[in-house]
Amino acid sequence: MTDQSKTMQDLIQEPASLKQKIKELEQLESNRKRAEEDLNASEEQISPSIGSSV
Repeated sequence: MTDQSKTMQDLIQEPASLKQKIKELEQLESNRKRAEEDLNASEEQISPSIGSSV
């Protein structure tokens, strides 16, 4: 902890703040994975339809 401008209170609160950011990033990643799975499923449903109409 070389940042001399941070107060003791800042340093105490930093781990909680970082944990919250990690939680938010994990939720975003989960949402992204779910959206990707949904997109892949939709593409699989659409692909046969497109292939048969060409």
